[in-house]
Amino acid sequence: MDVRFGELTRGSGKIYCHVTIEGDDSDVALRVVATSKTESGDQLPAKLLQVDGTDGYVLVIPVLNVAQRACVSVLSDEGALARGEKAFGPMTSKLRSQVNTATKNVVARAIRNCDAISGTTGIVVLHTDEIVCGDGRDVLHGEVRITSWSREDVEADLTVRVCGAMGRSISLDDIVVMGDAVREDSRYPGLFVRTIGFSARIPSDERQAMLWAHSDAEHLADEFICVEPFRMREMRDAFWRRTLSADRDPDYEGWFLSHMRATELELESQRRTQLAMEPRFSIIVPLYRTPLDYFREMADSVLAQTYGKFELLLVNASPEDEGLAAEVAAYVARDARVRCVALAENRGITLNTNEGIKAADGDFLCFLDHDDVIEPDLLYRYARGINDYPETDLLYCDEDKLIDGHYCQAFLKPDWSPDLLCSCNYVCHLLTVRKSIVDGLELPGREFDGAQDQNMTLRVGEQARNVYHARRVLYHWRVHPESTAADPGSKSYTSLAGVRSVQDYLDRMGIQATARMDEEIPNTYHVDYEFEEYPLVSIVIPNKDLTDVLDRCLSAIEEKTTYPNFEVIVVENNSEDPKTFAYYEEAQERWPRVRVVEEAGADGTFNFARTVNYGFSHARGDYFLMLNNDTEPITERWLEQLVGPCRRKDIGICGAKLLYPDGLIQHAGVFFHFRAPGHFGKMLPSDTRDYFNFCNLAQDLTAVTGACLMCSRKDYERLGGLDETFEVEYNDIDFCLRAQELGLRVLYNPDVVLFHHESISRGIQKKGPSARRSCQENGRMMQKYPRYFVDGDPYLNPNLVRKSEHRALKKYVD
Repeated sequence: MDVRFGELTRGSGKIYCHVTIEGDDSDVALRVVATSKTESGDQLPAKLLQVDGTDGYVLVIPVLNVAQRACVSVLSDEGALARGEKAFGPMTSKLRSQVNTATKNVVARAIRNCDAISGTTGIVVLHTDEIVCGDGRDVLHGEVRITSWSREDVEADLTVRVCGAMGRSISLDDIVVMGDAVREDSRYPGLFVRTIGFSARIPSDERQAMLWAHSDAEHLADEFICVEPFRMREMRDAFWRRTLSADRDPDYEGWFLSHMRATELELESQRRTQLAMEPRFSIIVPLYRTPLDYFREMADSVLAQTYGKFELLLVNASPEDEGLAAEVAAYVARDARVRCVALAENRGITLNTNEGIKAADGDFLCFLDHDDVIEPDLLYRYARGINDYPETDLLYCDEDKLIDGHYCQAFLKPDWSPDLLCSCNYVCHLLTVRKSIVDGLELPGREFDGAQDQNMTLRVGEQARNVYHARRVLYHWRVHPESTAADPGSKSYTSLAGVRSVQDYLDRMGIQATARMDEEIPNTYHVDYEFEEYPLVSIVIPNKDLTDVLDRCLSAIEEKTTYPNFEVIVVENNSEDPKTFAYYEEAQERWPRVRVVEEAGADGTFNFARTVNYGFSHARGDYFLMLNNDTEPITERWLEQLVGPCRRKDIGICGAKLLYPDGLIQHAGVFFHFRAPGHFGKMLPSDTRDYFNFCNLAQDLTAVTGACLMCSRKDYERLGGLDETFEVEYNDIDFCLRAQELGLRVLYNPDVVLFHHESISRGIQKKGPSARRSCQENGRMMQKYPRYFVDGDPYLNPNLVRKSEHRALKKYVD
């Protein structure tokens, strides 16, 4: 008996080799098995198939960049009867496959991709065409599907390995199971299907991946797939395109010039327009050793305004610069609207600006940097905004960076968000404030140098009757070696001034909290809430069976919670497993804070809103937290950072950053688009700095998910709880929108982080009654809140794609 290796071909990341057993005339039952190893002894996957239309077997092994030696053995109960080995080198296998393909070899054609035939039981490994790119560490998602007539085989332990081009493991961490479910196939009664989603972190420079699944079930053979280099490149490119935010879009400059910049016809129309109200703007520009080219461009951009009722105040703090003084004098002589405020010395940006404020006689003060430029329609847009909203006291616009004459890094901002302003100076340019408010303030000192605009925005913003956001790119922030825009971290004093500005704001507003700088990102701040006393918090968790999921949640609460005064109310809803009720007894003995209440009248139906309302009806706390049973707190002080904002008079609801089990973002706040609400930041790495680090900045948003949502008892009762006509979906969104109708804001606080094993509890239904119910609830949202679906989300700039979780530039009409 002899083992012979025949024709060879490659396909879909695998090598297929024809194998025959010669001299097999025995009546004894035989087993033929295959193994493979690298030259260094690392075990590799190998399998043998019998294919219709060919004699013998087909050996299937992975395509790798390393030589491997495959062994095919013929076994009987008494031992090995025959054994054959063959070395497969990467280049020789490739060349031989190419020859067989070119000559249309019949055997090679018959065996190529022979394991792709569907309709059989066993293991199938799938990659989900998705790589999430990170900073040196990418996340590869995959799926294993096991099909068998034996439930025991399906549920046997499974091991997944992720190997690279050299056949060795490239997993940087333990592989994370994203989901594991067993169901009976509706088409074939008695056939069981298990689906396991998994996630693996791999090096960003890894060009190839092999996914290899092994089951402990004796009847299930190993299975593997290879993701070849070209496919890895495609998936990484697809991630880059899918998550491309406006600030990184290489097409931005062309889009701005063709879609955003006002045409000459528009500009002429603006010049001819007579507005009912004609506010006068005082544009204050502190000068200090300003490069003359930049000065001219700045001044010319002001004088080119289509709205002419303004004055340009040039506060010159560098008298020794004769060239600059001459240029200033020339512009003063050229246009009567230009005035010079000459200073004897440079006293710092804040005090220099104060001199401009004192000299101004306009209705509004505009703060323009000496090396930046503005669009010719900026003041016209601001004047129109004041006409449309006469109570406007503060204005700002969208902006970009000007680098070597090119426009880039678009910052398309949300509408007014005081908490985002405490996280970073997102308003920035062109800050314009009503002078009468500033006249009532004590002008700041030089301790605010570098954050003087943020300080002014916070001080005026807290008094402003209306804040107007011009949703157009009207300001270009020049980047050059001496500018803050080039490297914010190079001027550490700006961060110190910024945190001082935020702390002063918190103190003025009576918010018991401490502002601190971010440890890594300059000019970024966090607010840590403090407590002299700790009001009782009631955490309500709906549950149906899934005691392992609930136990993980309760254990994480016990482990991570430093807040000393809370209770947990588990609302039992239609559990069927007797073990669940035994677990409830155990949990209440284990954790004295935990109470279990059984929802009355549930009658086998699931209504999340009704269940949560029922739980809160049993709550004793002053603050309510609705929490899914498939969540796990990660950060310490998570409860403090939820309760703290809700103690403020202006905040009605506070939510958290939620992560999938593999650490990717599941929820960084809710936004509206045409069809339904979506989640910002979805499927980005948890530490992403994408789009100006927005996923990691506390900010006001339209809504947060009810998977983790905090409010006060007082506000919950004012709102009448959750609307139970939204049985499963949108009840949390509706709750947030109703809170805003009462003048309360919704805060997303990324300093609170939890894992969320999304949809483990109830699953996702795309067909049948659940799908119809989902459509009905979505329709009710559209009827109840049409302006969000039609006019858009105020915290999602209209020049961003409305259905993009990643704030992509809107290059088309969506």
